[in-house]
Amino acid sequence: MKPSLHIVPTLVLLSQWVAAPALAGPGDTVVSDHIYLRQDGGSDPAIAACGDESNTVLAGGKRQQNEPSVAINPQRPEVIVAGANDYCTVPSTGDSWMGFYVSLDGGTSWTDSLNPGYPGDTSAAGLASPIFGRAVTAGDPVMDWDNEDRLFYGGISSNRTKPQNGDVHVSTWEYDPGAPLGLAYLRTVIVGKGTPSVQGRFNDKPSLRADDWEGSPHEGNVYIAWTLFPGFGQDQILFSRSTDHGASFSKPIKISKSVASAQGSDIAVAPDGAVYVTWRQFDGRSRQDNDAIVFVKSTDGGQTFSDPRTVQAIVPYDRADEYVTGDFARECGDESFLCASGFVFHREVSEPNAVVDADSNVYVTWTELLPAADNDDTYRPDGQGQVVISRSADGGASWSDPVFIDPQATGHQWWPNLEYDRETGTIVAVYYDSRADPSYSASRPPGNEADATSPCGAPGSPVCEIVNTYFATSTDGLVWSATLACQIGHQPEYEMFSNRQVPFHGDYLWIDANGGSVYGVWTDNRDVVPGVDPREATQDGFDVLQCRALEPDGSFGPDTCPNAGGLNQNIYGAHLSLP
Repeated sequence: MKPSLHIVPTLVLLSQWVAAPALAGPGDTVVSDHIYLRQDGGSDPAIAACGDESNTVLAGGKRQQNEPSVAINPQRPEVIVAGANDYCTVPSTGDSWMGFYVSLDGGTSWTDSLNPGYPGDTSAAGLASPIFGRAVTAGDPVMDWDNEDRLFYGGISSNRTKPQNGDVHVSTWEYDPGAPLGLAYLRTVIVGKGTPSVQGRFNDKPSLRADDWEGSPHEGNVYIAWTLFPGFGQDQILFSRSTDHGASFSKPIKISKSVASAQGSDIAVAPDGAVYVTWRQFDGRSRQDNDAIVFVKSTDGGQTFSDPRTVQAIVPYDRADEYVTGDFARECGDESFLCASGFVFHREVSEPNAVVDADSNVYVTWTELLPAADNDDTYRPDGQGQVVISRSADGGASWSDPVFIDPQATGHQWWPNLEYDRETGTIVAVYYDSRADPSYSASRPPGNEADATSPCGAPGSPVCEIVNTYFATSTDGLVWSATLACQIGHQPEYEMFSNRQVPFHGDYLWIDANGGSVYGVWTDNRDVVPGVDPREATQDGFDVLQCRALEPDGSFGPDTCPNAGGLNQNIYGAHLSLP
């Protein structure tokens, strides 16, 4: 779930810095940050604002995007679609929405849009969406293609009020070269409704998969799983399926069963139609009382599931601290987000991702902690985060010991995502890696010096190399070859959220593979313009360009130049050809 933004009134730009143009390393392509086109070819204030980079106050062309997903059409690998939480709508609607980005040339160029149903959508399709008027924000995008040119785009939507309606929905698109985007929007269906109760039964963190194995008895089924947060720590995984190409979905069923505190589900489908759903079980809040990767299996097309079983007990790389107030913190920044350690970092939690190959081997990946000695500060964990993977060759009856995908002596790795290319028999992975971080320590979050400052220098300094995106490939899940996906690193800890007080980098990145072609997408801060926050007596280097006037009472007013580059977080992508 994306965080809310602090919405500020419209004022004038007062800035001493100029936004730098988007940079691209070899193979890099900026997926977001283009002109926006509505799905029907029309326009409205939200679409117009999203494509406008010239107006530094009213427009949203240089606002944030994060939590990307991507899907390659198996029938036409040159057709690639990506999605993300897109904040370009904030100036016009007051909140973020699900971005929808299309490439018809294998990722070389992109056309940007929004999933229909956003506030202010005047298209017939948008007005007909069941989330139009019900939701003011939508995000957590996930997507997959079937074998008949249909794309399924899932996410969550809510009204951000208390009580709030946190729905899970799936939109269906179809490849259509005559449509303005090259895809035609068909419908949106609410799969799981949030209940407007005081406790707030809130749906979040979805995953989605279409069965596109030719010969599968359930080919064409669409599956979606998500976390229901009913309160009191009893988080559970729900599951629904569609057997009519996304026109309707079954009543959700609880598949986590007796496992409490279950979050971060992911779906994988085998050639015989078996459905695997994995998730993270959290320490101290479940009956098993340990951190673990858990899975269930269905052999009847998602109608029923086995009892949960353990893939592996884990030592997770979950960043945490405590606020100066003493409360638990999973992200740290300034003012109300100031932590006792002084470090600045975005939230990060180890959760699984899975895929099945043509031989029905199941692979599950996550980030494991290599523990280091406790240094007695409030930041946790002390140790190095590294991506690992485990394989089952017998349908989940047993699992191999985890192996490293890309073992490194220095640097943290996190948020691995897997896919399988059937043409070449190759498993592909994407993940973040901070081996280039000059401030690296196993006992600190990336991009933080020992004195809780950024190593990136003053505003206007060269691009800061803290974290990079890597791809890795394997034919057996045991031996891997890694390659740099981007050649320009970035600082992931810029404070762009909650009134410029805390960083947010989403909760995942994504990769897909079809027809010997691989495309991965990630959240990237390379285009963010650093700045000085006048509200702070001491500058720590994590602040972004902002314009604030001194008020008569000695306080500073709101940021009056939000579209000048200080929030220009983008989605980048890269292509990888397989031998």
